[in-house]
Amino acid sequence: MISHNAERAGLSPLTHASMCCPVAWQSIVNAREGATGVDPKTVRRDRPPDNPEVREEMKAIASKRRRFGYRRIGVLLERKGMIMNHKKLYRLYTEEKLGVRRRRGRKRARGSRTPMPAPSCAQACAPSQ
Repeated sequence: MISHNAERAGLSPLTHASMCCPVAWQSIVNAREGATGVDPKTVRRDRPPDNPEVREEMKAIASKRRRFGYRRIGVLLERKGMIMNHKKLYRLYTEEKLGVRRRRGRKRARGSRTPMPAPSCAQACAPSQ
């Protein structure tokens, strides 16, 4: 039980427990660490498996609509009931290499433009047949 003075001092229950009962606190920490003996704060969780059906649906949409980016594909997936975080959606989009192809620029004339040569008199004065 937390004493009234600990509440006034602004100590959390765990901080108060660690100060007044170090033996009990050590048993709590050991139980949390489990059999590995590693602090759980340093261990990362395994990544949940990616949904292969979402990947297939993304590929199908991207093949039909080549100019759609990951945001528009995400909207279409949401309409089909496949809702996910935008960061996960972008990661799957890039892993599948579904990036929108860049359009090439317009070809421009090189060098200086010269005016069209005027027709010679022989061509211009020749009677039409």
